[in-house]
This record gives sequence, C-alpha cells and structure tokens, in this order.
Amino acid sequence: MSLFTAVSTTLSTLSPSGASTGASSGAPDEDYHWLLNTLATAAPGTIGVVIIMFNLIGNFGNFNVICATWRSKNLQSKHGWLLVILCSEHSLCLLFEFINVYFALSGVQITRRSCLLYLSPYIFINFLQSTTFIALAIDVLLSFTVASQYRNWQTTGYCSVMALSPCVLPIAFLTRLWSQVSDEIIFLCNPPLSMDAKAVNIWGGLITSINITILLIYGYVYFYSHQTKKRTSDSKMAEKIMRSLTILVMVFCFSWVTCMGMVFLVDYFTENPIIIMLVRSYAVSLHTSYNRALPKTRKIVCEIERLKEKEIVRWSAIVIFAAISYSQTFYVYYIRSEMYRKEFKKQMCCEKADAATGGSVIRIVSRSTNI
Repeated sequence: MSLFTAVSTTLSTLSPSGASTGASSGAPDEDYHWLLNTLATAAPGTIGVVIIMFNLIGNFGNFNVICATWRSKNLQSKHGWLLVILCSEHSLCLLFEFINVYFALSGVQITRRSCLLYLSPYIFINFLQSTTFIALAIDVLLSFTVASQYRNWQTTGYCSVMALSPCVLPIAFLTRLWSQVSDEIIFLCNPPLSMDAKAVNIWGGLITSINITILLIYGYVYFYSHQTKKRTSDSKMAEKIMRSLTILVMVFCFSWVTCMGMVFLVDYFTENPIIIMLVRSYAVSLHTSYNRALPKTRKIVCEIERLKEKEIVRWSAIVIFAAISYSQTFYVYYIRSEMYRKEFKKQMCCEKADAATGGSVIRIVSRSTNI
C-alpha cells in the first residue's frame, strides 16, 4: 500500500503551477490523475502475474528438456546437451526475475550497488545464454562442414568448450560495472537499472552484436543446408535440423532482440531521462507512442515528468520479451521435432525411456545432432 499512498501524495502535492493548471483545465486534468493512479495500481500486480506465469510455463518446459535428455540416449548428442545447457541458463534467468518482482511489489528502496550485487550472476548467465545460441548455430555448421571430425569429438569436452569459452566477455563486463557502480537509490532492481548509462549502452551493444552474429551464422547454415540438400543424400537431416532451429531463432529474435534493441536504441530517439527509464523497464517502444500521441497523451507525459523518479520506477513493469525467450525451447521442439516430441510424450506419461524401444529407435540425425 505504501506504493499507492506515495503516488497519491505526490499527485496531490504538486507545485502551485501544477495545481493552477488543473484548475484551469477542469475534468481533463482529473482524467490524467486517474490514469496515473491506475498505472501505479496495476503495475505491481501485473509484474507479479507475468513473472510467475513465465516461470511456470518456462521452467516446466526447460525441466522437460533437461529430464528427457537425461533419460533418453536418443537425445544425448552434442546438440542435445547444448540444449540442456541453454535450458538450464534460461531457468536460472527466469528465477532471477523474482528479484525484480520483490522490489516492484514491496517498494523497498535499494541502491544500485546492492542491486548489482544481487544481479551479477543474472547478468553473467544472461550473456552466456545468448552465446549458447551461437554455439548451437556453430554446432550445426560443424556437423555439415567437418562431419567426420565432428563425430569423433568427445561430447563432454566439446560442449564444455562451446558453452564456457565465452565466459571472458561477461567477466570483463562485470568488472567494468563494478568499477563504476554508485550508491544511488533506484527503487527497482533489473539489469538496465543496475547499470550506469554508459554501461547500459555497452550492454545493449554487446547483446545486439551477439544476436546479429547468431542471425548471420544461421543464415549461412540455412543456405549451406540447401546446397547440401542438392548435392548429397542428407537432405532429410538438413531439413529436420533447420526446421527446429530456425523456429527457435525466430522466436529468440522476436523476443530478446526486441528487448535489447529498445534498451540500446532509446538514447538515439530521445534525451528525456524519464522516457529512457520507462523504455528500459518496459522494453517497449514508448518513444513511438509518444511521438504519435494526441495532445492529451503529451500532457500525461508532462504530468509524469513532475513526479519523483522513485514513483515512476515503481510503476515500471518487468521486461517480458526476455522471459519469452527463456521459455520457448521445449514448446518449439515439441511442435517441430518428432524425436523430441516422442520423448516428451513418454516422459509426461511416465513411460520408461529407451527401455521400451531398445535398439529399434532410428536416429533421425546420424551426425550426433538430434532434432
């Protein structure tokens, strides 16, 4: 309740100029106050519901991928274990989102230094989940281009190198963050707000660059697979590989790239710190809506600017685009992969993995890249 009381108090104690404006404008000014209070009232509950929903949906799916791979030898390929690593990272990211929920609902003040302490593991894992998408793309590319060597590589060592070699990037970035961290009160704890302005741009630029790299690699794999389809007898393998991974990357791009793109690009569209803060919290295109807004909406934004930063931030909803990316793997593979779908159904019906089928299961992919 302290959240709503603080907002109402701030609205009722605006400067005299603000009060005179309300007096002159009459009922419309009351509408602005109503909208602001509605936003303040709805945001905390919305934050909690969204994050709880995605944790249930996402962790259910991620657990099924991990468990199915552990139970079924049919899925224990290099590609399969990389998916396990990806799902583990995604589940950890989803759980870390509850930190933001706590501060959004409780209204507890927190310093940027304390927030960064809580979120440093999240920021680290966040980088790794993006680079794991690159690892999945490179894995498919290697299975095409150096098939004989690829089959002979030891799975544990291969997956460890692919998943952990990018660790130097988040370590360097976190070192930069801690060297510039302040004790400013931020009132809401999520990755963009735990960083200084320059660090946010660096973070957004790095993640966006990683995403572009993913698209380039998958684009090359896509065209290479079509060429291979014409020249070899591996057409079915190429088709099944790209059918699942293309959808996975499309959802990833829609969700995570949208989120990071808005965090990174908002500075280029507006210098208003309030709008920048809101965009980085919502990760939606507030700037576009603001520029196209009617005069009434512009007056609402002006009203928002008169509130203290702590009241604004408490309204801020959690970023949901990233949560979509964290939750997608199971559902994409259930829909697009016959092998994974069969194993998931066995698992959810409590059937024994592999034992029922023995050696009769025909692997779709002969290069240890099961799809």
